Amino acid sequence: MKIQGQHFLITGANRGIGLAVASMAAREGAHLHLVMRSENSQIVNQMKALGAASVHAWNADLSSRNGVETLLESLKNQSIDLIFNNAGVLTGGLLEQQPLDDIYNLVQVNIASLIHLTRGLIPGMVERRRGKVINNASVSAFMHFPCASTYAASKAAVVAFTNCLEIELKDTGVS
Repeated sequence: MKIQGQHFLITGANRGIGLAVASMAAREGAHLHLVMRSENSQIVNQMKALGAASVHAWNADLSSRNGVETLLESLKNQSIDLIFNNAGVLTGGLLEQQPLDDIYNLVQVNIASLIHLTRGLIPGMVERRRGKVINNASVSAFMHFPCASTYAASKAAVVAFTNCLEIELKDTGVS
């Protein structure tokens, strides 16, 4: 995929893999739409310095349905070419010892917000007959260890969603 001039939406863009992908896309001259929990002008300036065509920082709380809906409303006039669903949270420990609120938060961020955001942006891509969706999962989707039950389950869900979406989008110009 050509990167220069394309509009990349990256969730979890404030660190780790999200920040690395944003940096790569900036170097290639992409228009960046960085989704972060809180404003970070240092990252915006860093992306501009690397060569991004433009940088928009979107503050969003992906741990709530309302937060995702607010983000989608903010993005309604944007033509997103690539979605990189990268935001995620990690829980761990024996299932019976994990706080239930932490489990619900993990499901919301790792699964529900990813599906919700993709559902909101796919129609525009299909209408334009072009676009890409990249969902960041984890080796935990396939390798299962004690004390990683909820995280592994969420990442397996991401893999299943991605596989189904690939079939649904066949012949639409979106992959």
